[in-house]
Amino acid sequence: MERTSRLGSILLSFCFGLVGIFFLVHVNEINDLGLGMVSPRLFPMIVSTLLMILGFGTALKEALSNREAWKPSLGPRRFRTTLKSALNPILVLIITIAYVYALSYLGYILDTFLLLVVTSVLLRPQNLVEAFLISLIGALGTFFLFNTILMVPLPTGIWSR
Repeated sequence: MERTSRLGSILLSFCFGLVGIFFLVHVNEINDLGLGMVSPRLFPMIVSTLLMILGFGTALKEALSNREAWKPSLGPRRFRTTLKSALNPILVLIITIAYVYALSYLGYILDTFLLLVVTSVLLRPQNLVEAFLISLIGALGTFFLFNTILMVPLPTGIWSR
């Protein structure tokens, strides 16, 4: 079971590294308002770079932590991949990309809440009430942090129409 979850962790981390690259490429589309380095694209650039580094770094760490599984052997395969462990990273990547595209329509709170609920249930099956509560607290808490404390305008989506 450990090897199966390790393969899923490697794939998921690699997918987050790819999402970081995707975001980093699209950060250049943000208008810099002629401000140079300290512009509206600075924060997304930092977050994208960290997501890319942490995603690929975690994938590499997970891959290197079990070198025995990567050595060729004449016996049975050492990694046993289940359908769920192979699909989860791909589904998380698809959900994350859908999150980015739905953000302007649904708004930050609803979109983030849905992302947190779906990924928490998908990656760690748990009590649905617990998943809803943690996701609601996470979405509202990060909205309060960014919108009220840091004064970063977040999309309100359908709530402002």
